[in-house]
Formats: sequence, structure tokens, C-alpha cells
Amino acid sequence: MKYKTYTPTWGENILHAAEKAVKTCKDECCEVRSNFNGIEIIVGKNDQPSDVIKQYNDKLDDRQKAYEKSPEYKQHQIDAEIRRKNNQESHDKLMESLGGIETESDILDWLYEYVPLVDNIYVKSDRPKVYQHLSDLGYIESDNLGEDKEFYKNKTNFARYIIGQVMNCWHPCATGFIEKYRKL
Repeated sequence: MKYKTYTPTWGENILHAAEKAVKTCKDECCEVRSNFNGIEIIVGKNDQPSDVIKQYNDKLDDRQKAYEKSPEYKQHQIDAEIRRKNNQESHDKLMESLGGIETESDILDWLYEYVPLVDNIYVKSDRPKVYQHLSDLGYIESDNLGEDKEFYKNKTNFARYIIGQVMNCWHPCATGFIEKYRKL
């Protein structure tokens, strides 16, 4: 049987790919085959984009179910549980030491370990307690935000900026800023 191949472009979503494949099928009067995210799609002359999307989603579900029965998935689950447990233990140990951190350098070292842990949805964190401790030490959310580049060459100014940003959003990119701070 004669067929054409439709190759989706980078960033193309399944709806757009389905519409293009159906159009190609109708324009060329032949079956269209497409590989979308590793899933082979076959478009026939009577298919609509919704049929193609259903075919894709059904095959995606089948692939997920097959993976969940595989030894690799089972090992992944075991490894993930070990990581979750280790991350929670690391978090809890850090929380025990929270009251002892007071200097700018110690706070940044502590946050360097803490922030990546709380970016994990499986770690039960106590961010309000950390926020309060930092506030009690005189740190302010979003402190030193928007200053010129020269301002941040001063270690204390830069530290207050980093700590203020962590208090604002707890984003793991803080570790990169802390590494820059350490090089000042």
C-alpha cells in the first residue's frame, strides 16, 4: 500500500501534527504514517484529527502500562523510594541544625544543602520555620533586588540578595549564586 510519511517538527504538539497528517492524507490520497514522540501513528482516509489524537493517547497509555510491568520500572520505584527516604532524612538533619546557623557564610552553606531538598515534592519541608529564622536574623525577602552589578561585588550585599531570593521563592538556582558568592 502506498503511504506518505509526515515528520513532526520540534515543539509541535500532537493536535497540530494530527491536523497536518490528516491534511497530507487527504491531499495525497494515501495513508500517512508519522512518529510522534516515539509512537507510530497511522492516518487513514477517513480519520479526523481527533481519531489520530485518540490513537496516539491509546498507544501512549499502552506504552506506560507495559513500562509499569517491566523490571526497570520496578527497580526505578525502589531507587526512588530510597532517594525519597534519604532526602527526607537529610532535610530533617538540616532542620535540627537550623537554630545554630547565624553567620552569613553558615546560612549560605546551610541553604546550599537545603534548597535542592525542598525543591523535591516528596520532601516534607518546614519552609515557614526557615523563613522565620532568617527573618529573626534580620534578613528580608527580596532584599537588595535590582541593584547595579557593582553592588553585588560586596559579599554581604550579595549574600543578603541570595538569602532574600531564597526567602522569596526557594528556587534551586540559588545554589549557583551561592557558588558565585564563595568565589568573591
